[in-house]
Amino acid sequence: MAKGTDDTIAVRISKVLADRIISGAIEPGARLRQDHVAEEF
Repeated sequence: MAKGTDDTIAVRISKVLADRIISGAIEPGARLRQDHVAEEF
């Protein structure tokens, strides 16, 4: 996905997570814990 410069941080994070889900880097049914996401981003 192309990154837009006008995207908010929340939108950019959601795009990264969506890319990971689609690519299989995040497995189906995996829990996305807020504290883990916050630590990474």
